[in-house]
Amino acid sequence: MSEADAFGKVSARGECAQDLMQLEERLIERLDAWGDDGRVTVLTLTFCRRADLFYGTSLLFKTLRVGFPTARVLVVENASLPTHRSEIQRLAGECRCDFLQIPEPSIEHEDFIETALRAAASSKRADVPLVFLDPDICFWENCEGFGFDGLLAGKLDRAYEIEHGDTLSMPRVHTSFMWIPSPRALWKEIQRCKEIHYDFYPFAPFSVKIAGRWCRYDTAASLYSVLNDRMSFFTDEHLSCYDHLYCGCLLYTS
Repeated sequence: MSEADAFGKVSARGECAQDLMQLEERLIERLDAWGDDGRVTVLTLTFCRRADLFYGTSLLFKTLRVGFPTARVLVVENASLPTHRSEIQRLAGECRCDFLQIPEPSIEHEDFIETALRAAASSKRADVPLVFLDPDICFWENCEGFGFDGLLAGKLDRAYEIEHGDTLSMPRVHTSFMWIPSPRALWKEIQRCKEIHYDFYPFAPFSVKIAGRWCRYDTAASLYSVLNDRMSFFTDEHLSCYDHLYCGCLLYTS
């Protein structure tokens, strides 16, 4: 990415603040309409930038109700190709999901997660489990019976070497399937961190050079670095219930 491109991206993030505020209001409205009925809340963000990648955008709908047969599901459509938006809405309807279209321009994944978490924590469903799913997941078993003691649960991605960049990718809970037992409790802890460290962005990805070594903090790695002792991690039993399309070609959870 050139310096001009990087500056443009930063500027765009600043300009989208109003859009995120509007999205938060719309999410709270949807969540409040559901009320505190005890059913798991599931949110997924769909985004298709190329027609040949639509399989990954729509994979979740094939087995969503295997993994979450009774959950309240909201599909947030992130300004995909105009030619594919109606198909995503149709698939969402067939799976008994609510649907919310984000107008152009699209938003960043990390911004969606933080905005949606904040909205859930402010809604009538603040203490109802909140699940984030990537759209390129398939389910083999019912996951609604999962239960966790931590503030957040998911598949632990341990630190690993990125060969092409001589970079260390830092550990995190993978965002393809994140389970938050109480949005209110997690958001409260994030706020406590922000009171002292105002520039703490728990979900934003970034790279930084530390002691001569490049380190990559992928989405939610910053949150892991702060709260990992209060997180729960999927066991083999949890991981056997689903698979995730990795890099467009490999299904994995182990």
